[in-house]
Amino acid sequence: MTARKGTRVPPFDLLHRHADWNGLLDAAYASALNDHAWAVNLVARTVQIFGAEFGAELVVVKLAPHARSPTADIIATCRGKTKRAFHESDVELVDGTTALAATRSEIQSRLRNPAGKDDDHARHGSRDILWLIAHLDDGVRGVLAVPFPAEPRLDRHALRTFSRAALHLESSWRLRWRPDRIRALLMPDGRLLHHGGTAPPSELTHADTWRALIAGETSVLPRLEGATKQFVLVDSAPARYSERALTTRESAVLERSARGLSGKLIGHGLDLSSATVSATLSTIAAKAGAKTRLDLIRIAALLVGGAPARLDRSVLTRAEHDVLELVRDGWSNEDIAQHRSRSIRTIENQIASILRKTQSATRRALLAAH
Repeated sequence: MTARKGTRVPPFDLLHRHADWNGLLDAAYASALNDHAWAVNLVARTVQIFGAEFGAELVVVKLAPHARSPTADIIATCRGKTKRAFHESDVELVDGTTALAATRSEIQSRLRNPAGKDDDHARHGSRDILWLIAHLDDGVRGVLAVPFPAEPRLDRHALRTFSRAALHLESSWRLRWRPDRIRALLMPDGRLLHHGGTAPPSELTHADTWRALIAGETSVLPRLEGATKQFVLVDSAPARYSERALTTRESAVLERSARGLSGKLIGHGLDLSSATVSATLSTIAAKAGAKTRLDLIRIAALLVGGAPARLDRSVLTRAEHDVLELVRDGWSNEDIAQHRSRSIRTIENQIASILRKTQSATRRALLAAH
C-alpha cells in the first residue's frame, strides 16, 4: 500500500500486527551465533513480527568524532518493497535524539527538521520508518529500522512496548560490541567470577552489583554454558543510566520478588494489583537486560540473598522433578499440562506437593532457590 502525494493514509497500528515478541528476544539474546549470523537472524525475526512486505535493516551508525565523518553501515537487511530503510542522511537524526524507540517523522518533528520528507518517501518507498536505537559505545549507535506503508500509530502502550524491545536489543548488542565491558559472571550458586571463570573479583560484591543494577549502571544478561545458565554482568551505556535506573516502586517490587513473595503479597504490601506487579517486573527485566521476569527474579535473589537456598529434590517423585524443571523454566500450568498430557488440576496438585515437600512458600521461592 502506497500513497500518492497529498493523499492521507490512515495511521498504521503496529501492535495489531505483532506476532512473537519472545522470538525477537530469543534472537537478540542468542549467544552461540557469530555476529553476522546473529544480525541476520535478528532481522529475520523482526520481519516475521512486522511482515515481509517492507522488510527491516540492522545498521551501525558511527558519529564524529568517533569516525572521521559520520557513517551508516548496514550489517543485515531483508528488503521488501523498499529500497532501503536507513540512509546516510538519517545519521543526523539519530545523532540528535536520545529516544529508545521513535519514528523517523517524529524525530524530524522534534528537531524541527521536516525537510526531505517527500524525497525520503520516494527514496525508501515507505511512508515512515520505526527505529529502535541502541547505544553501543560513545559515538556509536545501533539501529533496527522497520519501514511502513503509513505513518505508524505510537500511543503510550506501543511506545512502552518498543522501548522495552530497544533496551533488550541494546543490552545484547552492547555485549557483542564491547565484551571488554563485562564486569563479572554471576553463577547459579551465587558466586561472582571473573569473565574467564576463575577467581572471584575481590573489588566486586553482591551489594555493589545490586546497587549498580538499581542505578541502571549494570545489565545482567543470560548466557548458556552447556546446560548451565550463567548471567553476565555488563556495564550499561552511561547515556542510558537514566532510562535504566529503577524507580522507588520498581526497586521495592524487585526486592520483594527476590525474597520469594508472591505477586499478590507484593501487591498487598505496596497497594498494587497483581497485574501491575507483573507489568512492573517486565519493565525492570528490560531495564536490567534480563530476558524474562523469571531470569530477573533469579538474578535479584542471588544478589540480595547471596547463595540461594537449596531445594531437596530427593524428596520428589520423578514426575514432580520433571514438573519442577518446567516451572523453573517459566512454563505456565496450562503449558505444562499440555506438554505432559495431563489435566491442569493434576499439575496444580503436583506443584502444591512440590511446594510442601521442598518447604517453599511460593512458586517464586522455587525460582529463587538453587
